[in-house]
Amino acid sequence: MTVHMLKFLSMVIFLMNVTHYYAYELKQFACNGSPLLASRRYNEVAYATTHNGQSYKNSLVQNQDRTITEQLEAGIRAIKIPLWYDAQNCLCACHGMSKLLFDSMHEQALLDQIPIFFRSKARKFLDTVRPAITVMQDALHVAYGNNDGQQGLIPFPHGMFDPACQPFKNICVEVRKFLETHSHEIVTFILENFTDNLALIAADIQESGLLDYVHTQDIQKPWPTLRELVRSQKRMIIFVSSGDKGRFLEYPWLMSLWDFAWDTRFNFTRIADFAYDCLPNRGKNAYEQRASVPHNKLFIVYHFITPFAGGSKSWAKRVNRVSVLKKRLQKLAQKTGHIPNFVQVDFFEYPHNDIFKVINCLNGVNM
Repeated sequence: MTVHMLKFLSMVIFLMNVTHYYAYELKQFACNGSPLLASRRYNEVAYATTHNGQSYKNSLVQNQDRTITEQLEAGIRAIKIPLWYDAQNCLCACHGMSKLLFDSMHEQALLDQIPIFFRSKARKFLDTVRPAITVMQDALHVAYGNNDGQQGLIPFPHGMFDPACQPFKNICVEVRKFLETHSHEIVTFILENFTDNLALIAADIQESGLLDYVHTQDIQKPWPTLRELVRSQKRMIIFVSSGDKGRFLEYPWLMSLWDFAWDTRFNFTRIADFAYDCLPNRGKNAYEQRASVPHNKLFIVYHFITPFAGGSKSWAKRVNRVSVLKKRLQKLAQKTGHIPNFVQVDFFEYPHNDIFKVINCLNGVNM
């Protein structure tokens, strides 16, 4: 065998090894479903997100059809969850109702649900029953107290209308089990906290074993890449909206949502309303700093129509379509100069899992 032949074979073997190595690396770091995302920072990626992901049982307040585990297995990578107290003052995940519900039993809320041609008759009827409504409101305040801290005779069950109401710790256990069996996936909680009790939230996360996977982000530094999160095995990101900002110092891995993020409005009644969004709705400072160093801000988009307390499958089949969702997100990205990171939808699988097609498009991934 000639020297030239040996050199040629050596080169072939070298190239085969290099090809094998990079093929392994691509497979090894197919973060959130694609190797193309591995080198991107956490805030440079779009994530399919469920709005009120915990509320998946048939009810007036239902927003999803599938359990938390089924959502994650389908490709959902962020979940917005409202947190309330249950009747025993334990932390629960549910589509809760505030005691303000008693005070919102007013005329306009009822009249808005009635066709305009019948509103004059409805208004006359309300004039007749108004004394009874006032008596009912007073009785409810005596029984349950009010939203200003006045205690009632019995505990107020915030999750009374949500049959999917469950301890928050149960959801934490579900997500931990998913992370244990999906070693290259990054999951995000967006916790809408109606308790302002960070200690209870922290305790549930710790007791569930989920804390082992939780990443702590310095507000003064850029986010790590998805590859770095996978290598560190800190693949759980937790944001909390809370008025008790001082307590975040005790739990730095619970991150104050509006320090990092801004959002769109969420009260849409028709598809045409999406064109009249106002930015930002909340998180004004984050919005203004989105293009400034360290470039670590995040964009939350609400894309659903909820005519009543819960979601609407018929509306989801319309607003979740690629043609509607893609057009809106591209417009928002162009307007803000930032990728929409958390795209929250109701009944995510309708009409044809279109949310994942649009998210892949945003991320530049062809699946």
